[in-house]
Amino acid sequence: MIGIFDSWIGGVQTLRYIRALLPDQNYFFLADTAHLPYGDKSPDRIRQRMMAILEYMFKQWCNIVIIACNTAAASSVRYRQEHHPDRKVLSVTIPGIEALVWGEYTHAALFATQSTVGTGIYQELAYRHGRSWMIDPYPLTDLVLAIESQNTNKQEVIIRHTIQSLQSETDVVILGCTHFPIIRSIIYQYTNLPLIDPGYEAAQQLVHYFDRHSDYMISTQHPHISYTVTGNPNQFAHSMQQIFDIESEVSRREI
Repeated sequence: MIGIFDSWIGGVQTLRYIRALLPDQNYFFLADTAHLPYGDKSPDRIRQRMMAILEYMFKQWCNIVIIACNTAAASSVRYRQEHHPDRKVLSVTIPGIEALVWGEYTHAALFATQSTVGTGIYQELAYRHGRSWMIDPYPLTDLVLAIESQNTNKQEVIIRHTIQSLQSETDVVILGCTHFPIIRSIIYQYTNLPLIDPGYEAAQQLVHYFDRHSDYMISTQHPHISYTVTGNPNQFAHSMQQIFDIESEVSRREI
């Protein structure tokens, strides 16, 4: 079973990307809604949550887990590698940078939470790929909160102001939070720049990963998706129906 984790509902879009390419897999989606937003939490607190959540997801028989939350991935990457070297955990950050490489862009704007920006993970990954891109960070934790509260007016104000402040050399925008593709249409009202969606890129890379590691694939004739949250399941189900037009039962677990 493929596990997908996010702090809120944005990871559902990552799940949809993956399921469109791998429809015969079972999926377990977990959102840590009782502890959002992640964007204003310390790296230590995020790492604590990540370790507890990963332990829970592997106990649910997930043989691979995708961390769709950029903030969680950025804050816990080394810790995960040190403490769970035998567990297969992938994230959206590396596919996002690889899309930057393949696109031959030179000057990126990174829209992300304050926590993600503070880790410098995207700049570090770019350096590891041997590229000297300019990546301008734009900490947009307030935009995350506006999306979670579904405050469209505030979303538009923040996006308009941010786009106006971009450097003239900017040739691509990285949507460094899974919340942001939800308002892709609003972003495109103010810019024609290409958008890199790390969740979409992660889905493409997962297919290639399974091509090389088919033992992680467990196909079934009757695939299912389980949705679990740590907060209010009814609220999450309502948001999922409003944003993605998905009607599904959502369970709650304390983790």
